[in-house]
Amino acid sequence: KGGYVPRWTSVALGDTNLTVPLARELEAAGPSPALFAYPYYVRLRNFYVAPPPAGNDANDGTSPQSPRATLIKANLGRVAGDCVNLAPGTYQLAAEVTITSGGNASTPAGYVVYRAARMGAAHLIAAARLNHMIRITTHHVMFDGIDFDGNNFMAGLCGLDVEQSLNYHHIWVMNSQVHGFGQSGIQ
Repeated sequence: KGGYVPRWTSVALGDTNLTVPLARELEAAGPSPALFAYPYYVRLRNFYVAPPPAGNDANDGTSPQSPRATLIKANLGRVAGDCVNLAPGTYQLAAEVTITSGGNASTPAGYVVYRAARMGAAHLIAAARLNHMIRITTHHVMFDGIDFDGNNFMAGLCGLDVEQSLNYHHIWVMNSQVHGFGQSGIQ
């Protein structure tokens, strides 16, 4: 578990070594409840996804009461400042998801965000024999608090694949777990 841990450091002043507390506490590795509660980004518009039966791609996804079922549909038409909120649950992905809608700037409102409603509670499981769980072909995208599961190494290559292009950049994955993929979690 992440969290803040007080840290000390040694400082040499001439021939004397002093042990002093750091001016700011350092955060331990792993998902951070503090960062999840107070993220860098802002959410100007919210959209919602939930696993079936609550989620249905015929829904408009504009409220928690009418969530879409898939990230494929939730991705369509997203712009900077949009946040796709994933309800707690298990999402069995039957096909590769390609994220094509991204933001436009490295500012708090410049990203398209995919965020679990509760940190770690949105569990995405890759279908067996998929090359990639999520392929990213855009820029300025964040993923926050999501559990990306490679289905016990049944997914072929990787979890999150950022396509090789100078146009695909500023991809953040935070407070998330990426595990169980055949070749790599993120590439």
